[in-house]
Amino acid sequence: MVEEALYYYNITYSAEGNPIYGPTYTTYINREYADIRGFRLALSKRKGALAGDVNYQFSVATGKSSSVGNTKPVIGLAGDDKDNSLFSVPKKDILLNFDRTHNLIINLAYRTGEEFGFKVGETHPLGDMAIAVSSTARSGRPYTYNPTVGTTTGESATMNMRMPAEYNTNIKLTKRVRNFFGAAASIYLEVFNLFDNKVLNYNYVTRLSAAFLTDYHTKPIDAPDGILFNDAVINGNMQYGFDHSFIVYANDPRSFTFGITVDF
Repeated sequence: MVEEALYYYNITYSAEGNPIYGPTYTTYINREYADIRGFRLALSKRKGALAGDVNYQFSVATGKSSSVGNTKPVIGLAGDDKDNSLFSVPKKDILLNFDRTHNLIINLAYRTGEEFGFKVGETHPLGDMAIAVSSTARSGRPYTYNPTVGTTTGESATMNMRMPAEYNTNIKLTKRVRNFFGAAASIYLEVFNLFDNKVLNYNYVTRLSAAFLTDYHTKPIDAPDGILFNDAVINGNMQYGFDHSFIVYANDPRSFTFGITVDF
């Protein structure tokens, strides 16, 4: 059950009978709900040189509203419910903004033995090595896009679009050295976001003005007037000219980490 915010105006009247609006008061009522259904499949392998697990989850999150503030009714002057097309509860269940219909997680690791592979002198260069891969893929989140709002009549579509699917892969290569100046050590190289996938910032892209969301739909992201170079309106002027990747994208670009750990 999702509890909805119910706002009341604190209204007094002047000697002339004109309403004076004071602060609002908020209470919560059981006005709506959320329903999440699906299933999960999991495969795991824990023994042997190759180990890991694969998890897939299918789920659909529906309801009337994604949060307590999305469909708040307001009690007006005469105590009437002032719901309108912007805040009214949908007649049918809609996808909620946290819905992730498909979610796939893969974690795999392969470890070689001490004498694995070819031999150089007294050592096996490919021995005592491990490679680990962690990869995720999931559906983008739903959002509402109505470019004709204000020019047509009737109900507007709700949660009718979905952000692009999101992908990420990390990989780590480790070489264990059994005698590193008298101690055991591990040398590793780790790559985050191996394929340099980009994940759009859901809140930034979908929660700003309708014009901004229209730019996302009608122009390439990296166009001179696209959302990558598009900022808020400041003093009546739209700000352009520099890369807004730090806002437009929610994840970090590909990065590398090289290190060594020594066991004493």
